Amino acid sequence: MTNKQCFFISPIGDENTDIRKNSDTVLKFFLKPVCETFNLDVVRSDQEAQVEKIDHSVLEHLKNDELVICDLTGKNPNVFYEFGFRQALGLPLIPIITKGETIPMDVASLRTISYVTNDLNQQDAIKARLTESINAFELGKMSSNSEPQTSANQEPSALSQSLLSIQDKLDELKDLLIKKNDREIEQIADQVAKHAQPATSDTSSIMQTLLPLMMKNPDSLLKLKEITDKINESEN
Repeated sequence: MTNKQCFFISPIGDENTDIRKNSDTVLKFFLKPVCETFNLDVVRSDQEAQVEKIDHSVLEHLKNDELVICDLTGKNPNVFYEFGFRQALGLPLIPIITKGETIPMDVASLRTISYVTNDLNQQDAIKARLTESINAFELGKMSSNSEPQTSANQEPSALSQSLLSIQDKLDELKDLLIKKNDREIEQIADQVAKHAQPATSDTSSIMQTLLPLMMKNPDSLLKLKEITDKINESEN
């Protein structure tokens, strides 16, 4: 059986630069281990040919590969061009970014996975989020010989995207509750409410009402996370 392909878009840089080392680390420790479990071969443009601009080969990957993972770190213009091209096709696309960098507003509707490369103790959590996002596309139901079809149906639903994003924020809130960081808790609570907006405006209002109460009662936060986990499982 021929494996399907995942095209990895990222700033590449020259050999031995920090940019190249970052991309290599993401590829080695996060993308390849996860994609192998889905029978996906990860391809980066420099591994096939020396490419300094968006050429025919890159466009073919963007149009035909079963999955594209795009690293938005550094806001590289070529990366954003390729990201926009793939997104316009409505094909499976997962954005990732270095933790702490601002997610562009036009990408905020998609679940963007934050990662760090200076603390590999966190790699299991990062790989788990990546696995969840790939599962949402149900790539396993596609034949290895079938070509992706341009269809909005191949994107996870707005509700699914929102639930995954809310789950990420709940994980962050749980960690901050342990650290008792009230200022960051308030900021992330606001982000949770914003991520709920794509589902329904009522959901956003509910989150804005409930989150201050959950800050006073951390046990309720854990219960909410259990509920979102169960809903995500049913969505998949």
